[in-house]
Amino acid sequence: MNARTRWVRIVIGLFAASALASACGGTDGGSDLCKGPKLLPDQSPIILGEMYPSKKGIAENPGDNTRVPVERTVLLESTCRKTVEISTSCLVGENDEGDNSSDAEFYTMEGPTQNSVPSDAESAVRLTYERKDPNNKDDIDNVALVVQSNAVNYPTMVIPFCARVVKEGTDRKAISCTTPVQAPPQGEKKTGICGS
Repeated sequence: MNARTRWVRIVIGLFAASALASACGGTDGGSDLCKGPKLLPDQSPIILGEMYPSKKGIAENPGDNTRVPVERTVLLESTCRKTVEISTSCLVGENDEGDNSSDAEFYTMEGPTQNSVPSDAESAVRLTYERKDPNNKDDIDNVALVVQSNAVNYPTMVIPFCARVVKEGTDRKAISCTTPVQAPPQGEKKTGICGS
């Protein structure tokens, strides 16, 4: 068998395998992998890290995590044929000890950009973190972006966000997120988180 014949057989074999996979379901809604509407975030958790307070004379750059304010956008993708319907979304902050405040006060949420998310489309949620004074020692501002929808994989999606402000000139280091809301097991809905 010459090289051309082998190449033709490989191409035909790949085409046949691809056609068989499509006939068995693929990702077009016919397989167990894609039954019902599904929603996935493009990233989770979102660790903004340590940053310095804003400073007069230094222009704000929300896309950079050197100084506050810092913003990040989470894309929520509908990954199956059925449309995802987002019913509610909210931020839940960790409660700070002693002062009855919530870390959510340091975050602003915009979005989602659309509540009906058709197949292979995205909805975006932007969070902006802005804190004027440095955090107390070891205090991290933890929040959870909670998205309630008709998605069968994550009807209650919980995406942790975390950040902290340190004193000017302090060496910045890595931090890790904890979530003030525990996500329910995959496929289960948890009600009452966003006030409903």
